[in-house]
Amino acid sequence: MARARRSVALPCPDVRFAPDYLGRLERLGARLSAARQRREGGGAARLAGGGEEFVGYRPYRAGEDLRQLDGDLFARLDRPYVRISRREAAELWTIHVDASASMGVGPPGKLQKVAEVAGAIASLALRGRAEAQIVVGVDGGVAEFQARRLTDLPSLIAFLEGLEAGGSEGLRGALARRPPAASSGRRFLLGDLLD
Repeated sequence: MARARRSVALPCPDVRFAPDYLGRLERLGARLSAARQRREGGGAARLAGGGEEFVGYRPYRAGEDLRQLDGDLFARLDRPYVRISRREAAELWTIHVDASASMGVGPPGKLQKVAEVAGAIASLALRGRAEAQIVVGVDGGVAEFQARRLTDLPSLIAFLEGLEAGGSEGLRGALARRPPAASSGRRFLLGDLLD
């Protein structure tokens, strides 16, 4: 006699974003931009990329490298200014999300919290002009979504809302089936790390 497989209902198996989630991501991006503006050079130069993109000028501060001065602007205004540039981001951020059964525990569910963090990381990547790739281990394979522009963010959020906890594939399975590409500049593993 064959035994019937017993399935256990998970308390929080799915992802539901609040209606203001996209607005919260926009505010997070605005706060990050404001913080970068307060720092010298805008703070975005750490992104790997092909070339320098001119962003603007800021007043020269005593003790800085004199090679950064813009001589033409100094000659016209008789005040020293430094050119601010940002590297063009040609970077891919890979975010691996654990959707195994252990992520359905909550409330709020661990998968819910991980999806919110994945959305925030992807939003920051897109605002920094990098690409964001979400990879999720599902039974027998992986599900993935790649966003290239900030306008892809609502589709990425819809992809995350379609996730359900309960599979047997955790981060280990997702990484085995879809290892991070060599072109991934930054890699994030989000989960409870029980596998």
